[in-house]
Amino acid sequence: MTRLVSFFRTYPLGVLLALIAATIVAVMVMEHGFGYAPCKMCYWQRWAVYAAGGVALVGLVTGRVGAALPAIAGLFLVGGGIGFYQMGLETGWWPGPSSCTGSSLSDDIDAVIANLNAAPVISCDDAALTLFGWSLAAYNVVWSAMLAALTLWLWRAWR
Repeated sequence: MTRLVSFFRTYPLGVLLALIAATIVAVMVMEHGFGYAPCKMCYWQRWAVYAAGGVALVGLVTGRVGAALPAIAGLFLVGGGIGFYQMGLETGWWPGPSSCTGSSLSDDIDAVIANLNAAPVISCDDAALTLFGWSLAAYNVVWSAMLAALTLWLWRAWR
């Protein structure tokens, strides 16, 4: 166990890059392997993970580990916050944006026709998959919080 902790402390950005890559692979398998089409907010949550990976790569290349780790933790919290917002939409705690929930139509007939001809909107307020009563957005909240906590622990251990 002490070897594992020592490894984490020595290579914090490498550990995070591996976890970020695993997260991206899992999401891509859900989408392309199992056919779960992501909604707009799902993409927003992914962007936070992609940005965290970019910051980790820059920190690794430049050697600025101490500056990269808090930024990565913040990006994980942003992704988790978006997941929490989506979880609230799915459970009906609050209304969401009409561009993602399909809750309102335009008064402009040309806009309505253009929307009908466009690709279908994947609803953000309808969970595509639930597992043990939790949506993927709820799992993202927990995963993002765990990654943020790990990142902050790595930052404290690295300093």
